[in-house]
Amino acid sequence: KIRLQVKSAAEAAYKGPIDCLVRTVRGEGVRGLYHGYSALLLRDMPFNALFIGSYDSSVQLLCRLKGVRKQELSPLTFVLLGGLAGAFSWGVVFPLDVIKTRMQSQMPAPSLFKTVKHIGQAEGIKGFYRGWSAAVLRAMPANAALWGMVEVTRRVFKYFDPSYRTAIAAT
Repeated sequence: KIRLQVKSAAEAAYKGPIDCLVRTVRGEGVRGLYHGYSALLLRDMPFNALFIGSYDSSVQLLCRLKGVRKQELSPLTFVLLGGLAGAFSWGVVFPLDVIKTRMQSQMPAPSLFKTVKHIGQAEGIKGFYRGWSAAVLRAMPANAALWGMVEVTRRVFKYFDPSYRTAIAAT
Protein backbone atom coordinates (compact mmCIF):
# COMPACT_ATOMS: atom_id res chain seq x y z
CA LYS A 1 0.00 0.00 0.00
CA ILE A 2 2.74 2.45 0.93
CA ARG A 3 4.65 1.76 -2.28
CA LEU A 4 1.55 2.42 -4.35
CA GLN A 5 1.00 5.70 -2.52
CA VAL A 6 4.50 7.13 -2.73
CA LYS A 7 5.41 6.35 -6.33
CA SER A 8 5.88 9.54 -8.32
CA ALA A 9 4.78 9.94 -11.93
CA ALA A 10 8.43 10.04 -13.03
CA GLU A 11 9.05 6.55 -11.66
CA ALA A 12 7.76 3.38 -13.25
CA ALA A 13 4.47 3.24 -11.37
CA TYR A 14 2.79 -0.02 -10.57
CA LYS A 15 -0.30 -0.86 -12.60
CA GLY A 16 -2.15 -1.74 -9.41
CA PRO A 17 -1.96 -3.75 -6.18
CA ILE A 18 -1.44 -7.12 -7.92
CA ASP A 19 1.39 -5.72 -10.07
CA CYS A 20 2.97 -4.23 -6.96
CA LEU A 21 2.71 -7.57 -5.15
CA VAL A 22 4.18 -9.57 -8.03
CA ARG A 23 7.03 -7.13 -8.68
CA THR A 24 7.89 -6.92 -4.99
CA VAL A 25 8.04 -10.71 -4.61
CA ARG A 26 10.07 -11.08 -7.82
CA GLY A 27 12.51 -8.34 -6.90
CA GLU A 28 12.87 -8.90 -3.17
CA GLY A 29 11.33 -12.26 -2.39
CA VAL A 30 8.50 -12.82 0.06
CA ARG A 31 10.53 -10.96 2.70
CA GLY A 32 9.96 -7.79 0.67
CA LEU A 33 6.32 -7.89 1.70
CA TYR A 34 7.34 -7.51 5.34
CA HIS A 35 9.69 -4.53 5.14
CA GLY A 36 8.82 -2.15 7.92
CA TYR A 37 7.01 -4.80 9.97
CA SER A 38 9.29 -4.23 12.97
CA ALA A 39 8.46 -0.53 12.86
CA LEU A 40 4.76 -1.35 12.48
CA LEU A 41 4.86 -3.39 15.69
CA LEU A 42 6.93 -0.71 17.39
CA ARG A 43 4.21 1.83 16.46
CA ASP A 44 1.07 -0.25 17.01
CA MET A 45 1.82 -1.78 20.40
CA PRO A 46 2.29 1.54 22.24
CA PHE A 47 -0.47 3.16 20.17
CA ASN A 48 -3.04 0.58 21.22
CA ALA A 49 -1.95 0.73 24.85
CA LEU A 50 -2.24 4.52 24.83
CA PHE A 51 -5.45 4.57 22.79
CA ILE A 52 -7.42 2.04 24.83
CA GLY A 53 -5.87 3.12 28.11
CA SER A 54 -6.52 6.83 27.64
CA TYR A 55 -10.07 6.21 26.43
CA ASP A 56 -10.95 3.87 29.29
CA SER A 57 -9.28 6.09 31.89
CA SER A 58 -11.11 9.18 30.66
CA VAL A 59 -14.46 7.35 30.73
CA GLN A 60 -13.81 6.13 34.29
CA LEU A 61 -12.69 9.59 35.41
CA LEU A 62 -15.76 11.24 33.92
CA CYS A 63 -18.04 8.69 35.60
CA ARG A 64 -16.41 9.41 38.97
CA LEU A 65 -16.60 13.18 38.49
CA LYS A 66 -20.27 13.07 37.46
CA GLY A 67 -21.19 10.34 39.95
CA VAL A 68 -22.77 8.15 37.26
CA ARG A 69 -22.33 4.68 35.80
CA LYS A 70 -20.93 4.19 32.32
CA GLN A 71 -24.36 3.15 31.05
CA GLU A 72 -25.67 6.61 31.96
CA LEU A 73 -23.20 8.49 29.75
CA SER A 74 -24.52 9.69 26.41
CA PRO A 75 -23.23 8.33 23.09
CA LEU A 76 -21.92 11.83 22.32
CA THR A 77 -19.68 11.58 25.39
CA PHE A 78 -18.11 8.40 24.02
CA VAL A 79 -17.63 10.05 20.63
CA LEU A 80 -15.84 13.04 22.18
CA LEU A 81 -13.66 10.94 24.48
CA GLY A 82 -12.81 8.55 21.63
CA GLY A 83 -11.76 11.43 19.40
CA LEU A 84 -9.54 12.88 22.10
CA ALA A 85 -8.00 9.48 22.89
CA GLY A 86 -7.22 8.92 19.20
CA ALA A 87 -5.69 12.36 18.72
CA PHE A 88 -3.60 12.01 21.88
CA SER A 89 -2.36 8.52 20.96
CA TRP A 90 -1.48 9.41 17.36
CA GLY A 91 0.24 12.55 18.56
CA VAL A 92 2.52 10.50 20.78
CA VAL A 93 3.39 7.65 18.39
CA PHE A 94 3.55 9.65 15.17
CA PRO A 95 7.37 9.57 14.88
CA LEU A 96 7.16 5.77 14.82
CA ASP A 97 4.67 5.99 11.95
CA VAL A 98 7.10 8.16 10.00
CA ILE A 99 9.83 5.56 10.50
CA LYS A 100 7.51 2.74 9.39
CA THR A 101 6.40 4.59 6.28
CA ARG A 102 9.96 5.41 5.26
CA MET A 103 11.05 1.81 5.73
CA GLN A 104 8.14 0.47 3.69
CA SER A 105 8.51 2.96 0.85
CA GLN A 106 12.21 2.43 0.12
CA MET A 107 13.59 -0.40 -1.97
CA PRO A 108 15.53 -2.15 -0.68
CA ALA A 109 14.18 -1.28 2.74
CA PRO A 110 16.77 -0.09 5.24
CA SER A 111 16.85 -1.38 8.80
CA LEU A 112 14.95 0.34 11.57
CA PHE A 113 18.12 1.85 13.01
CA LYS A 114 19.42 3.06 9.64
CA THR A 115 16.06 4.71 8.95
CA VAL A 116 16.06 6.52 12.30
CA LYS A 117 19.65 7.62 11.79
CA HIS A 118 18.95 8.87 8.26
CA ILE A 119 15.87 10.87 9.26
CA GLY A 120 17.70 12.38 12.23
CA GLN A 121 20.77 13.36 10.23
CA ALA A 122 19.01 14.57 7.08
CA GLU A 123 16.01 16.34 8.61
CA GLY A 124 16.59 16.64 12.34
CA ILE A 125 13.81 16.22 14.87
CA LYS A 126 11.33 17.93 12.52
CA GLY A 127 11.64 14.99 10.12
CA PHE A 128 9.95 12.73 12.63
CA TYR A 129 6.95 15.07 12.83
CA ARG A 130 6.36 15.88 9.17
CA GLY A 131 2.59 15.50 8.65
CA TRP A 132 1.86 15.35 12.39
CA SER A 133 -0.95 17.91 12.41
CA ALA A 134 -2.79 16.24 9.52
CA ALA A 135 -2.54 12.83 11.19
CA VAL A 136 -3.80 14.12 14.53
CA LEU A 137 -6.68 16.00 12.90
CA ARG A 138 -7.60 12.89 10.90
CA ALA A 139 -7.43 10.73 14.02
CA MET A 140 -10.06 12.72 15.89
CA PRO A 141 -13.13 11.99 13.71
CA ALA A 142 -11.99 8.48 12.82
CA ASN A 143 -11.49 7.40 16.42
CA ALA A 144 -14.53 9.32 17.62
CA ALA A 145 -16.65 7.29 15.21
CA LEU A 146 -14.91 4.08 16.23
CA TRP A 147 -15.53 4.47 19.98
CA GLY A 148 -19.02 5.85 19.43
CA MET A 149 -19.96 2.75 17.45
CA VAL A 150 -18.23 0.39 19.90
CA GLU A 151 -20.25 1.77 22.79
CA VAL A 152 -23.54 1.90 20.88
CA THR A 153 -23.02 -1.67 19.65
CA ARG A 154 -22.20 -2.77 23.20
CA ARG A 155 -25.49 -1.26 24.38
CA VAL A 156 -27.44 -2.94 21.59
CA PHE A 157 -25.94 -6.33 22.46
CA LYS A 158 -26.69 -5.82 26.14
CA TYR A 159 -30.27 -4.88 25.30
CA PHE A 160 -30.77 -8.29 23.66
CA ASP A 161 -29.15 -10.13 26.58
CA PRO A 162 -32.01 -11.31 28.85
CA SER A 163 -29.84 -11.37 31.99
CA TYR A 164 -28.86 -7.73 31.42
CA ARG A 165 -32.48 -6.60 30.95
CA THR A 166 -33.51 -8.44 34.13
CA ALA A 167 -30.74 -6.71 36.11
CA ILE A 168 -31.78 -3.28 34.77
CA ALA A 169 -35.46 -3.89 35.58
CA ALA A 170 -34.54 -4.86 39.15
CA THR A 171 -32.79 -1.54 39.84
